Amino acid sequence: MQLIYSKKVDKSVLCDGFTIKTCLLEAFMNLAGKLDIGKSKSIKLLLGGEIYEGITLKNQNFDRNRYPDHPEMYQVRYGANSKFSKALREIYSDVWAFINYQLIENAKLAKEDGRRRIIKIPNELERTIAFYTTELPDVWSVETFGANEYAELQRSLIESKESEIDYERTDETASVNIHTRNVKLRVLDKAVGENLKLLYKHRCQVCGMAVGERYGNNPIVDAHHINPFTVSFNNDYDNIMVLCPNHHRIIHANHGEFQRKLKEVWYPNGYHEQLKLNIHL
Repeated sequence: MQLIYSKKVDKSVLCDGFTIKTCLLEAFMNLAGKLDIGKSKSIKLLLGGEIYEGITLKNQNFDRNRYPDHPEMYQVRYGANSKFSKALREIYSDVWAFINYQLIENAKLAKEDGRRRIIKIPNELERTIAFYTTELPDVWSVETFGANEYAELQRSLIESKESEIDYERTDETASVNIHTRNVKLRVLDKAVGENLKLLYKHRCQVCGMAVGERYGNNPIVDAHHINPFTVSFNNDYDNIMVLCPNHHRIIHANHGEFQRKLKEVWYPNGYHEQLKLNIHL
């Protein structure tokens, strides 16, 4: 199985579907298949041993003459009343309860000031959903990550006493703590990092270099979590940078902080480094 796409769970995921990020489209199309603009196809989703039908993958239509530079936009749609969305709302019942509460509160506030409000999921309720290839064409396997998975990962990290830098640099073939290795969230996290390494052709986002390229065909590059994964469990694409081993160690050793708006890494001594490569942040 290969990771097709993963994202954080929000109201759209639990009701209607989701849109693929533009920067990740190439990798997505390589696995899910390419569609002409305006075309769609039916896919099936395998969740908990049951196959859900009535799911549509669509390359949204738009006026290419009016918007010649607009990137293609792929969406997965299934609708609020579908069996699949109902199954997701049951699995992510804690997130769905929060969303329902916020919908009621937002409706009250809208009556007072007429403003529409975006529902922001709090950190403690952030959950992930992931889609993988299967041996069957147009059938995707779905992995859900609820509160139990997050709690299991937290326990395993405490037991292993693994630091953030050790976690990020761990070779999955090495003899790491077997309990930690079997946590689904950790496996997903590694898959997301590998996808981003391919996106940047194994080059460091800070220095732009493909370290080790001259020595052979085995690229040397790391996936670094902007907000430490061992604390946040955030394995979203927006929380990962691709770094050479030098910059990875430097950022950890000197507590470099990524300034998202400026696309710079700031160090306590006042030194700033601008990203040389950035596609997804």
